Amino acid sequence: VVVGISLSNRGRGRPMGERGTVGYLIEASNRRHYPVPLPTDIPYATKVQAGQTLNTSRTFDVPAGAQGLGFVYTHEGGFPIDWAIIGGGGWFQGKPVVWLPQ
Repeated sequence: VVVGISLSNRGRGRPMGERGTVGYLIEASNRRHYPVPLPTDIPYATKVQAGQTLNTSRTFDVPAGAQGLGFVYTHEGGFPIDWAIIGGGGWFQGKPVVWLPQ
């Protein structure tokens, strides 16, 4: 499975990148599938110029019987900055999932 990803910086100032993030596929059964590393992958932490968008993708080796696939992009390890924003993150809020068409 190949998932297209856009890394963007909607700010007006300096280049920004997000460290400590990961992307993986999850099945409806909560089984995780991590991407197959390819030399053409743009790292998630790449600094993106203000107003710019970089398009990349991740390739996943998923078993033929996998059902209910969704892409999760989230922080892992450390303290996620969105927890300091009112209405963002939190202990009991699940990770955001973009469910893929069957």
